[in-house]
Amino acid sequence: MINLKRILVPTDFSTTSEAALSYGIALTRAFNAKLVLLNVPEHPGAAAEAEYPIGIYETMQNAASQRLGDLLSREEITELEARRTSCGSVIQRRRSSSARRVTRSISS
Repeated sequence: MINLKRILVPTDFSTTSEAALSYGIALTRAFNAKLVLLNVPEHPGAAAEAEYPIGIYETMQNAASQRLGDLLSREEITELEARRTSCGSVIQRRRSSSARRVTRSISS
């Protein structure tokens, strides 16, 4: 039998994602694994040719983070050792890390 340690459940907060979350919770319990919820926000300017107001992407990320927090109860978060993340925040951390590396190499 396979031994799963983490179950990744991507979500866009749709009805289909709700069904996927139910399956993810069941798998997490069955394998005594950890649950990772992931939201990958669409960049607002990606689908349009117009520029969006400054800060709209960050506002969308904050709203998604709040919604991720609402998907599970506190008891489920504890039981499933659930982590919630947004791809936007991962990308932002990588950019910050890259910027620090570039700054260090310039100053050396």
